[in-house]
Amino acid sequence: MKHKILFIILIVTSASGAFAQSHQEGTLSFQTGADFGVHGTLYTSSFAGIQLEKDTSAAVTKMFALSAQYSPLTWLSGGLSFVYGSYLEDTADLNANGNNVGAISLDIRLYPVNTEKFNLYIGPEFGYSFLQISRVNPGLGGLEEVYNYSGSHFGANLGFNWYFASFIGAFMQLEYTRNGFTLNEYTINGEPFNLTNFDISLDTFSAGVRFGLSFKIN
Repeated sequence: MKHKILFIILIVTSASGAFAQSHQEGTLSFQTGADFGVHGTLYTSSFAGIQLEKDTSAAVTKMFALSAQYSPLTWLSGGLSFVYGSYLEDTADLNANGNNVGAISLDIRLYPVNTEKFNLYIGPEFGYSFLQISRVNPGLGGLEEVYNYSGSHFGANLGFNWYFASFIGAFMQLEYTRNGFTLNEYTINGEPFNLTNFDISLDTFSAGVRFGLSFKIN
C-alpha cells in the first residue's frame, strides 16, 4: 500500500511539473538588453510632385531596448517596447555628426511553447519611430545640417525567454522591422528651412537581433 501511494505521488508530481508554465495568466514580464540591426534604405525626394532624387543605401543600428508584457492568457501577452540608440549610415562618412533613432511600439506575442523554465514567442509590433540625422556640410562653410524624420513602425519577432531562476533569466529575439520615415524638419545651423512643396521620405527594412535579461512576476 505504501508503495502504491508513493507511486501515485511521483506520478502527480511529474505531471504537474510537465504542465508547469513560465508565463501564466496574470504574469508581468520585462526584458532589457541590446538591439542590433542591419537596414536597407530607400530615400526619395520630390518638389511640387516632380521627383528630384531616388537612392538606395544601407545603415546599421545599435540600440538599448526595454519592453514590458502582461499575459491575460497563458499563450498570449501584450505590452509596450521602446528602443533608442545610434543610426550609422557610412563608416567612411567624415561629415557625419551623430545620428539618433528610436521607436515606441505595441508588442503582441503568442507562446506556442511555454514550459516551466523556457518559452518561445512569436508576434508582430506596431508603433511610431523617429530618426535624427546630423551632418557637417563643408559646402556650407562647415555648418551643421539636422534632418528630423518620424513615421510608422512595424516589426515581426521570434524569440525565447529562458529562466534560470524563478524570476530572472535571459532572452534572445530575431526580428524584422520596417520604418516609413517622413522628413518633417530640416535645419541649417539651427535655422529651419521651409519644406513647403517638398515631399521627402526614407523607408528602412531591417533584420536584427535583440538579447539581454528577462524578469517576471507570476
